[in-house]
Amino acid sequence: MMRKLFVQEKFLKKIKEGKKTIEMRLNDPRRHSLKVGMILKLENIDDNKDTQLIEITKIHKYKNFDELYKNEDPILLGYESAEEANPDDMLYFYSAEKQVEWGVLAIHFNVVNFSFDLVDTFVFDMDGTSLNSKGEVSKENSEAFAKLKSLNKNIIVATGRPHYTAFDWLPHIGTDLPIISGNGSMIYDHKNHKMLHFESIPKDEAKLIYRFLYELEYEFLVYTTVGILGNNTNKTDFFERANYKNRIPELYQEGYFMDELDNYDVTKFLIITTSNSQKILNSVFDFVSECKDSYIVQSQWNMVDIQSKKASKGNGLKFLLKELNLDINRTISFGDADNDISNFDVTKFSVAMKEASSEVKNAAVLQAKSNDESWISDFIEKYSSINLKN
Repeated sequence: MMRKLFVQEKFLKKIKEGKKTIEMRLNDPRRHSLKVGMILKLENIDDNKDTQLIEITKIHKYKNFDELYKNEDPILLGYESAEEANPDDMLYFYSAEKQVEWGVLAIHFNVVNFSFDLVDTFVFDMDGTSLNSKGEVSKENSEAFAKLKSLNKNIIVATGRPHYTAFDWLPHIGTDLPIISGNGSMIYDHKNHKMLHFESIPKDEAKLIYRFLYELEYEFLVYTTVGILGNNTNKTDFFERANYKNRIPELYQEGYFMDELDNYDVTKFLIITTSNSQKILNSVFDFVSECKDSYIVQSQWNMVDIQSKKASKGNGLKFLLKELNLDINRTISFGDADNDISNFDVTKFSVAMKEASSEVKNAAVLQAKSNDESWISDFIEKYSSINLKN
């Protein structure tokens, strides 16, 4: 969901001064996910660098702004005096017809100034976030991860990759906690070599998806709980670069597996979108929209994932936080792609990378630098008194 609300400069100034503590909005579907305790970002409508975080404390629902104005404090709404308050002011933004259709909200809030001390658990995406564009954890970021660990911060990795292709990077990230992999379809305890939880696509539906992608001659991977099945059409250099045959020979097979699919728990299909046209990709989206138990999500610019509707990074994170008895209200997540938004919906605070799409940035409340920079240490220093450069 969108975590950003646009506010006029004069009202944002009052909010920062503590004089305005109620925002008014139409209760349309964009607001239906709002809840007490949620962090939102308010942004100056004329200056996107002028922002303020708030935490929702109460949500009051009304039929229209006439009713709202009768029940809420006009000073806290942003007026200089009670005499100035006029519900007709809101007609500039929302018609009377829309008010009748959806109703309206009075969103009460407190100002929040984010600091490092507000969070104990850090949740990191891998590709596009923890890893740079070369697919590596830079020396500077590896040192920053180590600093987080030395400060007794919990580090959780939540990736679209299966855990068995992520192990090489975990020592550089420095976490012993279980990994959320396959977009939340598998939760694996790599310290004790144990699968904690997985969500698979029903076998009949997995076979339908496999046949559909195979007949379209897509390059794709099938993630299972025990390894990867690859369909290589040699249309792109993906399989050559991934080099699974040498990297994980005991976990990777290539060929046609329609007849053997019943023997596997399929947790995700990864499709290389550049192996076909956009028109054909649209047909894949249409096909999956008709599937009862699966959904499709963009994970990288050239990849889309199909997985169980029960599986998402966010659902995996909720499971793991409960399993580890970690406070969900002291969490922060970092990501760059659509599949990270479900994490943003779970953690108290959320951070989009510089290269993220506008949709991902709008779903987060903070922004980090590029994954090709020493962004983790910069983030720590920006929101704490810790200096990592000395």
